[in-house]
Amino acid sequence: MAKLSKMNDYYAQFESMTQATYINRMKQEQTNIRKQITRAHMVRETSFVQSAYAIVEALAFLLITGLLILRYEPFYESLFFSFIVSFLVLYMLFLIKDLDNPFEYDKYCETGNEISLKALHDVMARVELKNKDAG
Repeated sequence: MAKLSKMNDYYAQFESMTQATYINRMKQEQTNIRKQITRAHMVRETSFVQSAYAIVEALAFLLITGLLILRYEPFYESLFFSFIVSFLVLYMLFLIKDLDNPFEYDKYCETGNEISLKALHDVMARVELKNKDAG
């Protein structure tokens, strides 16, 4: 947000070079960027209640333990179905945890299950290219 606010210095320099409507449009886009950053920050910081995680984890543990303790016949079919149910429960548990923070990147590396930053990387590449051409 601080870098975004520093753009005001550039807008002040542009005022003598262009029409006020262009500066107004740029400031509106700056406001839109602020809104998007704030919205992304709120999504990132809002998490599920920790007690809800504890309940789901306990339920998953009890269900999987119960399926393993029960003796169904025939054995291999029951083992197969127990594995399928256990896999689905654990998958849903990890999926909920991952969806809780869709902006969790490892040192700017994106994985397939995070929100794509391709548009941001494309804009940054275009800006760097223009800076090289201008410089």
